[in-house]
Amino acid sequence: MPTAIATRHFDWTHPTTPIVATVTTEAPGADEPVHGAAVGPVREVYEHDTKPLTLSDFNPTQGFQKQDSETQAGLRHEVRRNDAHIATGKSTAVGMMPGTVFELLGHPQPELDGRYVVLTVTHHALERSTEESNEAYYNTFTCMRAEQMYRPDRSTARPRIPGIQTATVVGPADKEIYTDEHGRVLVQFHWDRLGERNEHSSCFIRVMQPWAGAGWGFVFLPRIGMEVTVAFVNGDPDQPLITGTVYNTENLTPYTMPDEMTKSTIKTRSSPGGEGYNELTFEDKAGEEQIIVHAQKDYVETIQNDHTTSVKGNSANSVDGGHSESVGGDASLSVKGERTVAVTGNQTVTVDADHTLDVKHNILVKAPDSIKLECGDSIIEMVPGKITITTAGSKVELTADIISTAANGAYQQLKDFAKMQSAQGSEVYLDANGLYQSSGGSKVHLTGNAEMGASGGGTVLLDANAAMSGATASVAGESEATLGAGGAVRADASGVTVSGGTVDVGGGSAVLVHAMAVKIN
Repeated sequence: MPTAIATRHFDWTHPTTPIVATVTTEAPGADEPVHGAAVGPVREVYEHDTKPLTLSDFNPTQGFQKQDSETQAGLRHEVRRNDAHIATGKSTAVGMMPGTVFELLGHPQPELDGRYVVLTVTHHALERSTEESNEAYYNTFTCMRAEQMYRPDRSTARPRIPGIQTATVVGPADKEIYTDEHGRVLVQFHWDRLGERNEHSSCFIRVMQPWAGAGWGFVFLPRIGMEVTVAFVNGDPDQPLITGTVYNTENLTPYTMPDEMTKSTIKTRSSPGGEGYNELTFEDKAGEEQIIVHAQKDYVETIQNDHTTSVKGNSANSVDGGHSESVGGDASLSVKGERTVAVTGNQTVTVDADHTLDVKHNILVKAPDSIKLECGDSIIEMVPGKITITTAGSKVELTADIISTAANGAYQQLKDFAKMQSAQGSEVYLDANGLYQSSGGSKVHLTGNAEMGASGGGTVLLDANAAMSGATASVAGESEATLGAGGAVRADASGVTVSGGTVDVGGGSAVLVHAMAVKIN
């Protein structure tokens, strides 16, 4: 006879905290008669998956708020303990029937006297064979004290639904996907004649997924209109479970079968009301193997460590919008063949440290408008027909005319002649002739002759003859000055000597000769 009962039920809202109840028969008190609970060890009966009859007030975070597992365990224990209180008897009272109460008096054990309720009755009738046989009828019965609670056992088995059924996912008319916080959906079974294929057609039913972890795993929710397969846990009608989906003539496969039977795919549909889709497809046809990835809008890829891509053939990327790359460490690119970069707009390359370009043969830089190199305040700029080199304000322009300009205004020009000019205005001009001119106006002009002119009007002309002119003309030497043309005029520290074949001294009005002594020979 069991002295305890334990029940246990799995509650999916608290999977690590099952619903457990235990009831134990208390041992008799000192003034109570001894019964089986006081004899031997605890004799427990364990009933698994004893679902409480009352599960209500469901809270998403706290599960069911009301449940009568303790009450149900107590009732089950009373059923198991019925035999501990049952007595058997025999009588000839024809009115004995289950449910009637009789009173027992005068039993040899006085403590057994009292009121009893009849539980079962078995009637016995005998045909008299002799005149001496007086017992033609008697009955045997079971009973228990009238004040004792009697719990009949369950005589009807709990209904079971074997196998799998299919149903259609339903929900509100304005929804394509309808679910709760646990990813459960509603269905309407095909045998349901009263359902209206809406949110009232069933309770929310859990959906089996290939993987279900704590915040990770697979999530593919059946959408309204899909046909799903529904099983029942242990055949219990109160525990339906959607185990999958099936195609039908309204919901056809993404690819035509059997023509494309080598394709395996995961293809979704934009919702609500969208015609777009995301797709991952595997083509396994021999010789045409392929993996297809389609993102209807954005494609986000995150790799926490390394990423390696190996392409044995060609690779092509096409980006209709912008493209950017950010590399936190070093970056390298190795091209064994030729490399071509075509930019239809502007291109900017910014290097915070050094930039080295090592070319084994030639470098060609082409631009139809201009090429400009800058290093601090030094600039080289090339435009069609002209190259300009500038540094610290000085400039060299290379054109059909070659011009150099200094920061202070001095410049030089090279064309079919050469010209140099200082900031103060002095200049040198070289062509078939040669010309040098100071800022004050003095100049040197070299042609077949040589001519020097001062801004005051004095000149020196060197040709077949030599001429010096000016308001005052002087010839000076450090120790001696000599003018000679057949005759000679010589002047030094000792005096002036004039010699020649003829010496002509004339004066317009007078000739004056002054000396300590004058000698005329």
